[in-house]
Amino acid sequence: MEVFQNISECRFRDAFHMYCPGCGGTRAVKALLAGDVLKSFLYNPVPICLLLDCILIILTIGLEHLTGQKNRYLRLRFLMNLGLLIIIVMLFVIRNYLLLYCGIDVLGDFKC
Repeated sequence: MEVFQNISECRFRDAFHMYCPGCGGTRAVKALLAGDVLKSFLYNPVPICLLLDCILIILTIGLEHLTGQKNRYLRLRFLMNLGLLIIIVMLFVIRNYLLLYCGIDVLGDFKC
């Protein structure tokens, strides 16, 4: 396995020398499972947002079934998912701006 030691797990990072929106995601999940929410958020806020999104979806679907009003919270779920998409895009833009133009490596995966 000596051949694979220099190959990164992120093909996007290897090809473009930039962070992908998922970079730091595994570290974020590990930190979240260890109970360190702040560290998880700093690595990558997407797993926390996804967890909150899933909780919101489960709660609103449950409320819809209890009240018998279908699609009552559809707008709320849409806005939550739109917010998640905005967070992912902003994360991509800010991390790569800091890396490429300011020389700040947020995760420490590049040698600036």
